[in-house]
Amino acid sequence: MTTAADMYGSFLDSAAVAVALLADPAVAAAWDQASALAEFTVRGLAGHLARQVIVVRELLADEPHRHGPTAVLRALSRAERAPATIAAF
Repeated sequence: MTTAADMYGSFLDSAAVAVALLADPAVAAAWDQASALAEFTVRGLAGHLARQVIVVRELLADEPHRHGPTAVLRALSRAERAPATIAAF
């Protein structure tokens, strides 16, 4: 069974990886170029990644019943249908 401590540990590990990727000078050098995802520039993809750290932190801090286990999946499903809205984060 996954515990809250496991979830927070995984979140912190993932957030540290995201921060390291975003801090890489290659990201700044390619900021306005196309990314590996056709709909995103490097800037848009970096913003999307950074936003995920904030969203997950908020979800983990909330009361468990507020969002339920599928809230993130529903949000990602909406984002897949409208990818241009993700870059606005």
